[in-house]
Amino acid sequence: MIANKYKAALTLGAASVGLLAGFPYSHHFWGGLLTSACQAAVVGGLADWFAVTALFRKPLGIPFRTAIVPRNRKKIFQAIAEMVQVELLSKENIAKTLVNYDLSAVALHFLNEHDGRKYLKEIVYQFAYKFIEQVEPDELGVIIGGILKKYARDARLAPLIIESSEWLIENKYDDQIIDFFIAQLESIGEQQPFRHLLGDLVLEARKSYERDSERRRIFNDLFQLSQQQLAKDAQKALLDFLDEVKSSGHPLRSRLKDRLVRLIVNLRSDEALQQQIEDWKTSQLSNKIDFVQYSTSFIAEWRMKAVQNKEQAAWLGELSNQLNQFIDEFAASKTRRLNFDHQVKQLIGKWLDSNQAEIGSLVKNSLKKMTDDMLVEFIETRVGNDLQMIRINGSVVGGLAGMCIYLLTFWW
Repeated sequence: MIANKYKAALTLGAASVGLLAGFPYSHHFWGGLLTSACQAAVVGGLADWFAVTALFRKPLGIPFRTAIVPRNRKKIFQAIAEMVQVELLSKENIAKTLVNYDLSAVALHFLNEHDGRKYLKEIVYQFAYKFIEQVEPDELGVIIGGILKKYARDARLAPLIIESSEWLIENKYDDQIIDFFIAQLESIGEQQPFRHLLGDLVLEARKSYERDSERRRIFNDLFQLSQQQLAKDAQKALLDFLDEVKSSGHPLRSRLKDRLVRLIVNLRSDEALQQQIEDWKTSQLSNKIDFVQYSTSFIAEWRMKAVQNKEQAAWLGELSNQLNQFIDEFAASKTRRLNFDHQVKQLIGKWLDSNQAEIGSLVKNSLKKMTDDMLVEFIETRVGNDLQMIRINGSVVGGLAGMCIYLLTFWW
C-alpha cells in the first residue's frame, strides 16, 4: 500500500508541476495541451484522493459523508457475521466440504506424524491424575460397591462357571489350573504347621493301630518309629508325589482332567446343583461379602500409591500400552475408522444445528473488540494498495480526458 501511495502522490505532484509549467504557454497548442491534460489530471487525482480518504477518515476535516467505514461499522460487522454464518459456515457448505475428507485419516495423521500420541497421553494422564487427587474413596466405594453387588446379585454364577471352564479347557488352560493347585498344595505341604498336623495324624493313627495289640506296640518300639520321623517321612512322600503329578503323563493328572470335564458336563445338566451354587452365592452376598468395604479399601490403597508414586505408577505404563494398542487397532480396522468418521460428522452436524446462531454472535463479539482505528488499519492493510491505484488511475484517466477535450475544442 505504501508504494502505491507514494506513486499516487508522485503522479499528482507531477500533474501539478506540469500545470504550473504549461500554464504560461497555454495560448500555444502544445502549452494548451499540456495545461489541459495536467489540469484534468490534478482534478481527477484530487477527487479520487478525497473519495479514497473519505472511506476511512475526514479529508480536510469535512464531516459530511466522510469516514464511511467507521460510521457504518455496525452494518459492516452485521454483514460479515451473516456472510460467515449463512454462506461460509452454513451446515450445507460444511457438510459438502467434510464429504471430501476422511476424518479418521486426519486424526491418525496427527497422532502419528505430529506427536499426537504424546499429546493424547498427556491429556489422559492429566485427567487421570486430577481424578485420582480429587476422588473420595468412601463416596466412590459406595457407588462401585453398589454396582458390583447389583451385578453379582443379578448375574447367574453357574453359567459363568460353565462357560469360563469350557473356555479354559478349549484353550488348554486345564493343565495350568492343575499346576496351580499342585503349586498351592506344595506350598502348604512345605510349611512347618503342616508337618505338625501330619504328626498329630500319625500319632492318632499309631494309637489306633496299637490298640488291643501288644505285638504291634512292641514292633513300633523295636523299630523306633517316632511321631516326628513319621511326619517328616509322610511330608517328603507327599511332596515327592506332587512333584510326580507335575509330569504331563501322570495317570492322576489325566484322571483330574477327565474329572474336570465330567464336572462341567454334570453342572450344565444338573439344575439342582446349579441352584445350590446360586443359593451359596446369595448366602455369601447377604452375610459375608461387603462390596462397599472392599471397594473403599481398594480405592484408598490404590489412590495413596498413585499419588505418592506418580511417575513410577504401574498403571501409568499399562495405560500407555492400552492407548497405543487402541490407536493401532483403530488404524487397522476399516470398520472402526468408517464408524468414527460417520459419528464425528454427525456430531458436527448436530452442533451446527443447535449453535448456528452462535456462530454469527461469536463473529460479532470478536469484531466488537476492534476500535475504529483497528478496523481502518485492518481494511487498509488488505485493500489499501488497490485503493491507491484508484488515485493513480484518476490522475491518468483525467489527464487523457483533458487532452481529448482540448483537442476537440481547439478548432472550435
